[in-house]
Amino acid sequence: MTEPNHQLRGARERIESPHAPGQPLSRVELADLVNEAVFRATGRTTAVDDHYIGKLERGAIHWPQADYRTALRSILRTPTDTALGFRRPRRTRSRPADGTIPSAALSPPGTSLSAGWRVDDHVYRKLGSTTRSAGNLPADLDLLDEWSAMLRRELLTQGAAALTALTHLESYLSALDADPVSKISVLRSVVTAQRRREGSLPARDLAGIVVEHLRLLSAVGKNTRDPAAKQLSAEALSEGFGFLAWLAWDMWEIGSAQRYYHAAVRMARQSQHPTLPAYMLGSTAVFIAKSGNPQRALDLVDQALESLRPHANDTINAWLYSTAATTYAIAQQATQTWRYLDMAQEAAMRISQDDSPPWPWIMRFSDEKLAGYRLAAAVDLRDPVAALNSAPLATRVQAHSAQHALNLLAHADAYAMRREYDQSATIALAALEAASTKTSQRVMRAAWRTRQRLPAQPHIAPVQQLDIRLRELDPLDI
Repeated sequence: MTEPNHQLRGARERIESPHAPGQPLSRVELADLVNEAVFRATGRTTAVDDHYIGKLERGAIHWPQADYRTALRSILRTPTDTALGFRRPRRTRSRPADGTIPSAALSPPGTSLSAGWRVDDHVYRKLGSTTRSAGNLPADLDLLDEWSAMLRRELLTQGAAALTALTHLESYLSALDADPVSKISVLRSVVTAQRRREGSLPARDLAGIVVEHLRLLSAVGKNTRDPAAKQLSAEALSEGFGFLAWLAWDMWEIGSAQRYYHAAVRMARQSQHPTLPAYMLGSTAVFIAKSGNPQRALDLVDQALESLRPHANDTINAWLYSTAATTYAIAQQATQTWRYLDMAQEAAMRISQDDSPPWPWIMRFSDEKLAGYRLAAAVDLRDPVAALNSAPLATRVQAHSAQHALNLLAHADAYAMRREYDQSATIALAALEAASTKTSQRVMRAAWRTRQRLPAQPHIAPVQQLDIRLRELDPLDI
């Protein structure tokens, strides 16, 4: 059993927050500082987050990589690793030479390492240290945990080719002599990392990789007799099916999305996780509402709220209340919509800066995110005044992502309702640019809906430009 690293947590809490005077440095702030320090020192982009800092403080990772230790010593003003509670794992016997990962496992099929893509040298070093250590189970688990964190960093900095290569790498990992829980944890962490890339990478590039990981997860769950591993496998499969459903929806494969959401709910219940069924029910409710069946979606929202009642916390409540509001807005029930949005805001205000989201599948709940829900709900309720009041905050974050594009298109819809057609078309063009790396069918269909709110015979220059751009981007327009 791991012991909490009280020294690291104490060192963090002795440093004052740069954003909240009088308060200790939060995990989120420390993670950001570590990423900045590593980039300044090495030029390498990393993705340390509050979850990773939490693992360090809980003692799940005893010996982070050298760049992280250096950054943490500097930020927390400690002279040695020992002063931060870090301890080097004991050395164990190495595997035979044939236990190392072959280079072919790092490349997509038919691609050599010299053909334009290769894993950085530091990745080879990390993979080598991971695969050669046979040792006792706790040491192997520490290495696997650190290895999965390295994979997350690589997924966030490499393109689709790297994701494909890592799929083959995971296949190799599944054959290693590790316990089922370790295999599930590694595969699960990679799926979580891919979810974080979803906003900017085309869904089709991710879907095949997710399917492969689900296949491996399913195999691990079927081949183990350990009830705890079977339960964890069901939990990870539910998360994976939920992500796959989202990707199918983004590709507008509605039938596939519906099947995957049903599988996600079924596996969530099978896992007996206290809150996962509520998340999957809420996600399914939004999908069904936006697919044209808001009454069925409201039933699912009620189920989600009921299942969550004994286990709720503020972050979960903020998300689920916002989800409920989305569904009620599509059902044209304004009173319930605004009531749930107000409840979501109250819950969000109670979230402390140091709170980590209880679900790895949900990002930190912010004022901008809540404004996005208000914007979308106001447009569904045909309330352009409320929509335009929420739009500045909802669209403040400038990002190339599908969600940002959808927020911009909702903003454009609000202007179209006011018959400010030039402004509406200009914002719609910006939305298409924001999603230019994504090729999202959801964004394309939302853009066409925005276009339908504009004059059929355009005499306004931005509307004409929007027509041209839509025909350039829509692969179905022949």
